[in-house]
Amino acid sequence: MNKIEFKKLVLEAAKQRQQEIIEDFKRRIKELNSNEDTVEEDMLDRDKQAMDASNDHLINGLADQVNFVIEEMNLLNRIQIGDSAHEQVAVGSIVRTDKQTFFASVSIEKFEVNKQDLFGISAKSPIYKVMKGKKTGDVFEYNKSEYKILEVY
Repeated sequence: MNKIEFKKLVLEAAKQRQQEIIEDFKRRIKELNSNEDTVEEDMLDRDKQAMDASNDHLINGLADQVNFVIEEMNLLNRIQIGDSAHEQVAVGSIVRTDKQTFFASVSIEKFEVNKQDLFGISAKSPIYKVMKGKKTGDVFEYNKSEYKILEVY
């Protein structure tokens, strides 16, 4: 498989992972909302109000998180995999180092494509800022670790 085909698979896997995260947050919000409807009638008003406030706080926090993940999905949807490989690290690059392989896009926990582990890193992350613009053979330091770029595409 060539590098461009692999990048396309990585982008699709990243989108699928983001969609799973979005659906998980929505499911959790729905569960919290339905729990409010099933509170026992004999619960003391004060206890019910405290529980409602706690649930509202959780729901608002989850809503903020789902909005963030949706924004990141929108960024993934804007990434175009052209017909040529990147020569320098930029958004949409696959960056293979001596320690791990990164997909410069959005923050995604370790995921696998064709039996290769990748880590999605956000363009806003400190490690991306350090590696941005670097080329194959370049070295960068992050978190007291040195990384050698073996390949960028």
